[in-house]
Amino acid sequence: MRTEEYILEKLKEFKLDISKIGSAKREVALLPTILGDSEELLDLTPGAIGNVMGIIACTDERVVLLDKGILFRHNQKDIPLNKINSVTFEKGIMFAKVTIMDSSSSIFIEVVNDRVDKLVSTIKNAISKFKEINNSDTCDDLIAQLEKLSELKVKGILTDEEFNQAKAKILC
Repeated sequence: MRTEEYILEKLKEFKLDISKIGSAKREVALLPTILGDSEELLDLTPGAIGNVMGIIACTDERVVLLDKGILFRHNQKDIPLNKINSVTFEKGIMFAKVTIMDSSSSIFIEVVNDRVDKLVSTIKNAISKFKEINNSDTCDDLIAQLEKLSELKVKGILTDEEFNQAKAKILC
């Protein structure tokens, strides 16, 4: 679990003054209980999720939409980075409409114009980095499988034909 001090340091890094983010203070206070031990907070901004004020947090694993609400209620929607298909925005006079699309839905968020460029850029960069890390793991796994096949062929356990068939299956 991340600490309150970690969150406050990140807010300073993001140039967000907690005294000026109004009702989002309740959501910010929940973040230490929501973030995983090694989960990095990359950006955070207050915004409207539907007709309700809350925060949008981008981590190295997911985008979190959080609305503390009144009393004991709190709504949280997590969108894993690997499920996000696209992130777009459209600026208005004061607010920008951000659209996050995953395979099953579109989520609409409103944020102030001066925060939207950084938020969208951070989400897109996080998605790219997440995919890059996970693809390198997949490549390492493929290489290991091909090396094992090669060893089996060298030892005479697999014929050339069996080796080529197995290699084709791995590479597909």
